[in-house]
Amino acid sequence: MMNLEGMIDALGTATFPERLYGTLDCLAPTEHVSLLQFARDGSVRLVCSASRSHWPFAREAQRAYLERFHALDPNRSALEATRPPAGALVQRLRREQVPDADYRHYCYDAARLVDRLSVLFADAGGGYALNLYRSRERGPFSEDDAARLRESASLLAACCAKHGRLRQAPETGPAAAGRVDAFGERLMQLRRGLSRRELAVAARVLAGMTSEGIAADLGIGLQSVLTYRKRAYVKLGISSQRGLFCLALLPPAH
Repeated sequence: MMNLEGMIDALGTATFPERLYGTLDCLAPTEHVSLLQFARDGSVRLVCSASRSHWPFAREAQRAYLERFHALDPNRSALEATRPPAGALVQRLRREQVPDADYRHYCYDAARLVDRLSVLFADAGGGYALNLYRSRERGPFSEDDAARLRESASLLAACCAKHGRLRQAPETGPAAAGRVDAFGERLMQLRRGLSRRELAVAARVLAGMTSEGIAADLGIGLQSVLTYRKRAYVKLGISSQRGLFCLALLPPAH
């Protein structure tokens, strides 16, 4: 499997989604990849996602799925019927197989998608779904694509589950918002010329949010988050998240 070493090295880091995408794109060329965690209580969490460069995947379609349609996804019922230590399963959902008209429109047609291959793997808390999507322009996945994915499903499942455990959901709600505001005020005291976006990203890093979480919270792309974070680090004279925490803990006079 190409890019496997890089994907494993990136486990638990912000670069994992792109490494995962690169690995999967070599197995079965795809426009968009998402890793979802399903809980037994019916909730769902987006662990990470990545798209082909310059491909206009509709962020609204992913949001619509998470907010409205995940309960209708056949992957959920498949995971609910599966108990560990069952192996990884590969399922397919073509556009025409989606029975709900709204689900089909918002999660397939609006995003110009026609096909999905999913690697499903259960755990004690529920399970994960690693989804690969194909666009209308490229056409459906082939049987060879599905066969290659099945051959690598167990290894992909192990890597994705490990990444999911390493990247647990950050704190949300009023408490998290208060932490972001407090860290933003602390960074403003440093007077290092941070732009509004650089300040917002750096404050959320300090609040413990993942890069994917920051992207969702600010409504920007993952690559933009990484760019703003890099610029903020340069202006602050640091090179890592550890340096950012150390800087935030210094007295204002420093």
